[in-house]
Amino acid sequence: MAMKLQFLPSNKKVAMDRNLSKSYLRRRKTQRWIIGVSLLTAFIGIFLFIPSFMEPTVELDQYRVGKVTRGGIITSTSTEGKVEPVYQEVITTPVTTRVLAIRCQPGDTVNDDSGIIELDMRDLLRRYRKVQNEVALKENSAARKKEELRKRRNALKADLKADSLRTERLKAQYENERQLLQMGGTSRQSLEQARIDYRLNKLEQEKLQRNYQAFKRMIRLDLKALDIELSMKRQKLRQMRELLDQARIRPSRKGVVTRISVTPGESVSQGQEVARVASQAAFQVKGAIPDQYVDRVYSGQPVQVLIDDTTLAGSLSSLTPGVDHGEIAYTVKLHHANYVGLKAKKKVEIRLIENQIDDTLRIPNASYYLGAGTTTLFVIRGRELVRRKVRLGSCSYDYVLVKAGLKQGERVILSRSLYKSYSDHQRLKWKN
Repeated sequence: MAMKLQFLPSNKKVAMDRNLSKSYLRRRKTQRWIIGVSLLTAFIGIFLFIPSFMEPTVELDQYRVGKVTRGGIITSTSTEGKVEPVYQEVITTPVTTRVLAIRCQPGDTVNDDSGIIELDMRDLLRRYRKVQNEVALKENSAARKKEELRKRRNALKADLKADSLRTERLKAQYENERQLLQMGGTSRQSLEQARIDYRLNKLEQEKLQRNYQAFKRMIRLDLKALDIELSMKRQKLRQMRELLDQARIRPSRKGVVTRISVTPGESVSQGQEVARVASQAAFQVKGAIPDQYVDRVYSGQPVQVLIDDTTLAGSLSSLTPGVDHGEIAYTVKLHHANYVGLKAKKKVEIRLIENQIDDTLRIPNASYYLGAGTTTLFVIRGRELVRRKVRLGSCSYDYVLVKAGLKQGERVILSRSLYKSYSDHQRLKWKN
């Protein structure tokens, strides 16, 4: 079957342009928008997700992590101090003599009956026995004197009594003579003689009475003088006995020998220091602070003393009025002065408390803290460490005050080494 082809004449124009439908145009426009949005989303995904795959990963257990908590912060100034006994006895020699032997050494524990140093007491013993003999002689002399005075007093008393009886007899004779004269049994001359004898004896009796009273007063004075002399001798004997007791060089209470200032064979003068004994019953802490901090210390100021793993509370009890070598010395009175960890000459850390802030946000103090102000810290959020700007305030030895940028319960990196290693990174991944 033959197919016939019909060709149009070339001089005739075929109309091929037609108007596109609106639905078709809308579809093409929608397709273009979808393609544009897809390309934009792809580019955003590249910028958002590809850097996350490129973030470094750190091992979290190699760094110190701290939690934001709420509590108090105590700001203070730290200095170094030394533990010293509250009671330290300085033992001196009571006499000028010579050291025979040293019985104890520094560090030895001694009681109140322990001899620390042996002194040559032969001369002191000789003087003591001399005074002892003088006291015995004075006591004997006083006893003999009292006996003599007692005898004289008794004799005067007997004479006074006899004279009193004689006066009464003469008085009776005078009365009899007067009655006899009235009856004519005697003469007036006899009466007058009886009266004179009575009056003379009466005057003698009054004289004896005065002498007896004066003698009693004299006896009291003499006995008082004897008692004073004997008391002085006995006091001297007691002093010599005390010197002998002190010369044994013993402490007045239990303690530890901290210093021996003499050597065997050395001559020592009266009042010279020979040893020191510290009581172990109570301790204090002595320290010093540069004079530039003088406005930060005051009497009664609260203090914390760090000894081993224990913190002891106390207060400043005294400040030296002058400045020595650019430092101000002070003494800390401890609330628990008999704590078992306190040892003489032990060095401790002293914190002079300046301010106390209660109920505030805080994070542990560590190497990240370079002072109050605004800084950036890595905060743990999920599996990432996100750098965040925070504002920090003052600090104690344990905590740093958080003013802004952190919430209670959040965890932050405290190790400064992380911030040095990743100073240009805003995010980090972490793993255990």
